[in-house]
Amino acid sequence: MTSTTLLVLIALAVAGILLYRILGPAEAWEGAWDEGTLSSLKRRRDRILRALKDIEQEREAGLLTGDEFERLRSELRREGAFALRDLERLRAVRRSWLRRPGGAITPSVRRRIDELALARRKEIVS
Repeated sequence: MTSTTLLVLIALAVAGILLYRILGPAEAWEGAWDEGTLSSLKRRRDRILRALKDIEQEREAGLLTGDEFERLRSELRREGAFALRDLERLRAVRRSWLRRPGGAITPSVRRRIDELALARRKEIVS
């Protein structure tokens, strides 16, 4: 093998690695761009937090034994960790799409982002 062929092979390997790093592996969350997915994940998180508060009140009222409370709390905390992980994954994918050149920012998406940001600002000021 000549040195030129070897250099071409090395250059192709480096280009392949760079393309893989830039484009990255397909993420299961990439199709989850709609607002409904984000809302459902937030509702799931909120249901779990509410359930944690409920079992705390039930324990204080004497409706749950210490063992029952610990078991339920452990299950809910595990589910909460999964819910937070899923929510963060979706947010990370959304951020990565926003950073990609020519990615998912179309004029309609940009308008929707601006509308949501304006609504959020009004919410905070009120």
